[in-house]
Amino acid sequence: MTARLALPLAFTVYQAPDLQRQLLQALDTAHGELMLDGAEVQQLDGAGVQILLALAKEAQRRDIALPLHAPSPTLLDTLRLLGLTGRFRIVGVAA
Repeated sequence: MTARLALPLAFTVYQAPDLQRQLLQALDTAHGELMLDGAEVQQLDGAGVQILLALAKEAQRRDIALPLHAPSPTLLDTLRLLGLTGRFRIVGVAA
């Protein structure tokens, strides 16, 4: 069964500690897959990117799939700019 978690509007250093805790808790309860819904992300900074990368690494260590569903233009553009789209299985986006 796929667990689903919506990423917040702001994914920045100001929300980082709470977001990291929330994402790790979601990963703890996931069974095989945790789908991240990135449609609402409007702000993303280096801290947010670091949290996503750390979460992806931890999910891989636990053998949990971590697809990124319908990332917002802000989220997708940031990942593309940093060359990180290959680190995530992005679904729900037109090519």
